[in-house]
Amino acid sequence: MTPAFVDAHHYSETVLGHIAEPHNVGAIERPDAVGRGTNPSCGDEVTLYLRFEGERVAEAKMEILGCGAITASMSALTDMAGGKTAEELMAITPEQIAEHLGGLPRHKRHCAQLAQRVLRDALKDRA
Repeated sequence: MTPAFVDAHHYSETVLGHIAEPHNVGAIERPDAVGRGTNPSCGDEVTLYLRFEGERVAEAKMEILGCGAITASMSALTDMAGGKTAEELMAITPEQIAEHLGGLPRHKRHCAQLAQRVLRDALKDRA
């Protein structure tokens, strides 16, 4: 298992792939939940859209203005969200997001944390 946060300043091949070709980019026309978040210190702005079928996520998309690490974190999160219930989504941690990416540099931990906050904001919107 890859450690979630590493001291290195380089990105894994998985992170670089998500940066080069982020997954699930765009808006959902009639989402069941929308979450938004920003990191004022670096200027990242993120919107997450979720569409549910029954109790499970049928579609997750994101719009983003930010660095490569937040792009990769949100891209990974949209992949992770598919098929999950709201309870399962609430249990996702920043460490799991980073692990899904093969690790993130420690100084980019805040990107995985922002992704988790945006997810929780979306779930509050659905309630």
